[in-house]
Amino acid sequence: MKILEQLFVERNINKKSTKDTYKIPVKQYEKLHKQTLDELIQEADNEEEERIRLKNRRIKTRLLEFRQYMINKELSINTINARMVRITTIYRHFEIEIPRLPPFQHEDEEFERYNDIPTIEDIKKVIENISNPKQKAIILFMASSGTALNETIHLTVNDFIKATKDYHDNNKDIQEILNQLEQQKDIIPLFEMIRLKTNYPYYTCCSPEATKSIVIFLKTRKNISLEDKLFKYGKTSMLSMFQRINSKMGWGRVKGRRFFRSHALRKFNATAIEDVNFANTIQGRQADSITKAYFKHNPKRIKEKYLEHLPKLTINETIVNTIDDEGTKRIKELEKQVKKSDENLKELEERYLEYEKRMDEIIKGRFKERKEPNETINTIKESEKITRKKSKGILEEDAEDYPDE
Repeated sequence: MKILEQLFVERNINKKSTKDTYKIPVKQYEKLHKQTLDELIQEADNEEEERIRLKNRRIKTRLLEFRQYMINKELSINTINARMVRITTIYRHFEIEIPRLPPFQHEDEEFERYNDIPTIEDIKKVIENISNPKQKAIILFMASSGTALNETIHLTVNDFIKATKDYHDNNKDIQEILNQLEQQKDIIPLFEMIRLKTNYPYYTCCSPEATKSIVIFLKTRKNISLEDKLFKYGKTSMLSMFQRINSKMGWGRVKGRRFFRSHALRKFNATAIEDVNFANTIQGRQADSITKAYFKHNPKRIKEKYLEHLPKLTINETIVNTIDDEGTKRIKELEKQVKKSDENLKELEERYLEYEKRMDEIIKGRFKERKEPNETINTIKESEKITRKKSKGILEEDAEDYPDE
């Protein structure tokens, strides 16, 4: 068994993406030293057996030469460090002692600034200058979702169908679903994702314009199935696509990296959001151990939060009118309640005014009676006369009943 395959088995490395992170530097390491990895491991093992002092072993020279080779290739510090780690990991796995290497500083390495990554205007220029619907869909999706290249190429058609389930009848066939999605605006899918590097589950969204581009692209494909890759690109093809676009736009390199590359779109996404926690959430970065253990992200809240940042992630001037999510439904319900409360308040005000008017009329009526005393006095005098007459009649009847008295 070859050394590298043995390492994969013993470390239980099964994912192709992870294997590639070893294979690429190993291939370069073998090519530089014109020996196979098996031979290089055996060489290091023999030198240990011969008890050659660590500082004098070939392994130290080979590692330093490999590092310098990558520096000369103008690779970034992160890439150089990552590939050095892979090579030394292989040596250590086979119990080879690693010598201490002197530190180095990449003279041209500088921290990235805001202008070192693509802006909305740059991405818009790219979209305007390419006609391939698949490429447009990929760029809009990655820019608005912040999804890494590895996760993007592993998305399936079924992932997209599930992400847009709130906007279609998922009992229909794929073409019918695409027809339904095509007729709608302002669709924001909610993707259930797995960060392949760490096996970490997370959720992300993409913009309505990205969704529209994906639908347009999918409708150009024939005999499509749920298991098919959403974009039908491998890693090499994707990297080549970005290289061609960068060259076509005449952008070249910035601080050793191509200006327009897949990872630059991920940086654009985080920079545009300007919210570290939310950017980490939708890009699948793991939280600290306590947060990861006790706090789980509510997908509905992620979609609501994404909606707040959508204007900054929209490349073209698309206005989102309606989003059928729980947050918007609650807002609309509250608006209805407020409107109803305003109507009730207006009705109460009208009733109160009517009450005041009636009270004024009653008070005026009573006050009018008090202004006409003669009429009241005459009424009292008339009543007294009637009472006297009745009293006199009673006295006369009594006198007849008792004549002797």
